[in-house]
Amino acid sequence: MARKISPGCGPIPTHMHAADLLIVDDDGTQRAIIGEILEAEGHSVRHASDGLQALEEVQHRLPDLILLDILMPCLDGISTLRKLRAEDSSASLPVIVTTGLDDARSIQAAFDAGATDFLVKPVQERVLVERVRFVLRADAMMRELREARRSAENEERLKTEFVGTVSHEMRTPLNGILGIARLLLQQNLSPAVNENIAMILQSAERLRTTVEAMLDYSELELGKLALQSEPVLPSLLVAQLSEAFAAGAVKLGTELTFSLSDSLPRAFRGDPARIRQIVASLIDNSLRYSGATSVDVTLSPIDQQARSGLQIVVRDDGSGLAEPDQEALFTPFARTQRPMARSVAGLGLGLSMCSRLVHLMDGDLRLESSPGQGATVSIRLPLPTIEQPPADNPSPRPEGHAHGLPVLVVEDNPINARLLSRLLSKRGFDVRLASHGLEAIEHFQRESALELILMDLNMPVMDGFEATRRIRQISRTSGRSPWIAAVSAHADSRSRRLAFEAGVDEFLAKPFDTKSLISILERATNERSRNAPVS
Repeated sequence: MARKISPGCGPIPTHMHAADLLIVDDDGTQRAIIGEILEAEGHSVRHASDGLQALEEVQHRLPDLILLDILMPCLDGISTLRKLRAEDSSASLPVIVTTGLDDARSIQAAFDAGATDFLVKPVQERVLVERVRFVLRADAMMRELREARRSAENEERLKTEFVGTVSHEMRTPLNGILGIARLLLQQNLSPAVNENIAMILQSAERLRTTVEAMLDYSELELGKLALQSEPVLPSLLVAQLSEAFAAGAVKLGTELTFSLSDSLPRAFRGDPARIRQIVASLIDNSLRYSGATSVDVTLSPIDQQARSGLQIVVRDDGSGLAEPDQEALFTPFARTQRPMARSVAGLGLGLSMCSRLVHLMDGDLRLESSPGQGATVSIRLPLPTIEQPPADNPSPRPEGHAHGLPVLVVEDNPINARLLSRLLSKRGFDVRLASHGLEAIEHFQRESALELILMDLNMPVMDGFEATRRIRQISRTSGRSPWIAAVSAHADSRSRRLAFEAGVDEFLAKPFDTKSLISILERATNERSRNAPVS
């Protein structure tokens, strides 16, 4: 059937591609008229007489756009549209609904089902052409936008993964630097040499803090940071924070005080390391950036009567913050305009990380401050109370207490292997070395007295995950069950989870300090002593 095409409705512009269109209508005449108009515009046209036939056409080849009638036999337009939107392949496919029903209910039903546009029949030729052209152009722009977003997200993900990978790789050499420097300080060297070693330690610790912040930021950005569920002891938290900051506060001339409410429960359940990290960042911020003469840290229950939840308030009498600076504090890598902030180095991640960690714990963080009036940061964490808190760990025994107890160090990095060997030998352990997982298994099978293993995770030949799994398999038949601690630079949540699933008893992240290493060995030897059969 020939039809005259109105002036002004010529072929599509050269910058628009010829589209593959599907016209769905039970009226053959309407299909032919609409098809002729759109073919004259340079488009390729397919036809379907009902919804079922339309779905078959879409499954055969996805069109660029569908013109869909509402009233049809077998499967009407609204039902067809819902089925299209339920499939991933056609969920965002542009669909122009066409119908002779010019009422608000039909229009609303079409858009509720997922229509892109709506045309009332009889369709005016110019309106049809322009609507199709507009919808195709809008769809092309949306696809470009989605692709640009995917590309940007992928680029951001790769950057974040790169930061995480580099940070992981820095942990192993850092462990060697820190460990050897600490060993040197224990030797009878001259004061001048000790001063130089202390500066090495200070610089390495600063680098360690930066690496840890980068790793945490990477995990948070990738959504991989998982919280631990362990006892949180407020008294221990205060003791650790006091030990970490007391000397620095004295050096700055700042009075640092800690207060524990009498109504505070002895223990909560949560992630003690992350809570310590949050409060440490707040204290560090007050000491380093505010110019405060006093910093007060108060721990109390959120609900005084029910004695539930943990509230931590860090208050300083420093320079205070204007509104723009308060916003900058919680923006990653941003720096405030305070003179003290500009004179002190840092990544600018501290309080941004605090805020995100608090929200990860379903908590709330609030900042109250104004210029010249100091600052108060309040954290409310809805942690459950532990009715029977764990007993305090026994005090570490002096060097040489192990009396020749054999321990296997599985480490492919020779510097870290020698460092661990020296640290453990000084404590009286009889150290064996293995450079990969297969050697570790051979040692375990050969030496029946071997009960303690320090296992690196990323090694050649056989990694620590597989070695631990195989040792646990051997244990089930041999009756020997060694204590295994993972010692790894890969301390992200996924590596921790996989290590515990493989069968490790403890996890020690590199770079570690001697106290942490000895502490887990103390727990292991004490536990095995308690469980040893009485002769």
